[in-house]
Amino acid sequence: MLCCCDAMYRTQQRLQTILSRKGVVGLADPCANYFQRNKKHFYGGIIVMCIFAVIIPSTIITTSKKFVEILPSGGSGEEFRDYKEFHDMIESENEQDKNNEDSYNSFGKCTISKPMHPHAPMNPILVASFPGSSSDLMRLLIEATTGIWTSARLFRDDVIAIKTHFPYYEHHIGVDEVDPPRGIVVVRNPLETLETFYDFIEQATNENNNKASHTAWISWRDAHFDDQMQHWESFMRFWFDDENLDADKRHIVFHYDLVDEKTGPAEVTEMLKFIQKVSTVPREIVWDEIPCLWQRVVHFQLLQAPNPTRRFLREELEGEGRYSERQYLHHVDSLPKHRNLRQEIEIEEVVDSHPHSYVQLDRVAAILTQMIEDYAHDQRILQALIKYRMNCLEKMHKYIGEDPVLVSNDRGSCMVTTPQYEPMKPMFQASYPGSGSEMMRDVLESITGIKTAETTRRTDVIVVKTYYPYRHFDLQPGIMNRDMKKVILLLRYPLHAIASNFNHIYW
Repeated sequence: MLCCCDAMYRTQQRLQTILSRKGVVGLADPCANYFQRNKKHFYGGIIVMCIFAVIIPSTIITTSKKFVEILPSGGSGEEFRDYKEFHDMIESENEQDKNNEDSYNSFGKCTISKPMHPHAPMNPILVASFPGSSSDLMRLLIEATTGIWTSARLFRDDVIAIKTHFPYYEHHIGVDEVDPPRGIVVVRNPLETLETFYDFIEQATNENNNKASHTAWISWRDAHFDDQMQHWESFMRFWFDDENLDADKRHIVFHYDLVDEKTGPAEVTEMLKFIQKVSTVPREIVWDEIPCLWQRVVHFQLLQAPNPTRRFLREELEGEGRYSERQYLHHVDSLPKHRNLRQEIEIEEVVDSHPHSYVQLDRVAAILTQMIEDYAHDQRILQALIKYRMNCLEKMHKYIGEDPVLVSNDRGSCMVTTPQYEPMKPMFQASYPGSGSEMMRDVLESITGIKTAETTRRTDVIVVKTYYPYRHFDLQPGIMNRDMKKVILLLRYPLHAIASNFNHIYW
């Protein structure tokens, strides 16, 4: 503004010189007197700009303060709050156990030692998981059983493993940043990842720890569902692809097996055998303690789970602060051995706090069906995908009352659901007898999921089959059906239609 006004001032002076030579004087000089006349407005504008320059960054910092502990930045080395709380709890318990016996649970006794950094640089193993797949649970299990630190997001050579969500987060470490790449891939039901991810975000942004409303979940789910499911499929295909990671350098862990008392310790054992095969573990692994260590880590994760339904037992025990975390873990450890923790602690089957719409469930079932075909050669992946799809079908069953049908043929697979009646204006489905009208009705019901009808007018079907004018009493165009302005006309070669109709009558 000052530069512009200075140029105007010089131009004005030259203009005054020219005019004075011609005898014209007294021309005003606006720029020379502008700031004198408007000094207070100019300084007021500067003050307002300074105020905004201070208030806006302060507002951003204040608003972001609640993310600091739970959402660490990519390069700061910060860890999630639950991860740090676990190590704080273990350190506190180790202090208490110095003069007492080791910690007991239903799998025996064990002590979780504080992890150490290796004495020599290591080529870390990648722990890949889609957001919401309990990736920190894997880190804690690796640290508890190997005694070596893990890390997250960025490359380090002083840890045994690094957690990554690549390619969901492109700034996370990928297979190209380690040589040779080795990976532990954590696979979880896509619906569960979405629910857990939402709980994580809700916990991160909810300073008062209030229970999220049903409306809030529905709004967030509808805004992110399609993108998240597409990202889940892309993520799994990336890590399942042998071109990105060789099959002998990849170990797959399924979340439902990892948290089940019947299979969890065995899953950890297999994971450790893989780590020993592709890497060198500086410290000796005590194999007999794996079940005990598994139970202590998994129970802590259940204690910290953000989902309100998963905190049911903890809130019942803690009451008004009468029970500590240690006492809670002792109570959970006292449960009968080999009981499924997900069935004991989680009550999501009773209270579905994260419902999905029928269309969304159908979308996930379609994704899983396609992946089942593509990974039919891998038995473990195939079994998991089938189990996830069955979970979708069970949820869909609650909506329609009958099981959806999975149809497979040489052209692929698809879901055929039971058609429903929907209020709408129907169309005519006109054909000569023997032209395949019933087959056409089945096709339309399978594609649209809406019922069809025949002969008689209805206002809750997509089409009404008619043979008019072959049968005069069938539905026909006219004053009573003037709103039916569209028709699906099914044609067939005349001799074939006549022969088919003859066979239908006399068969």
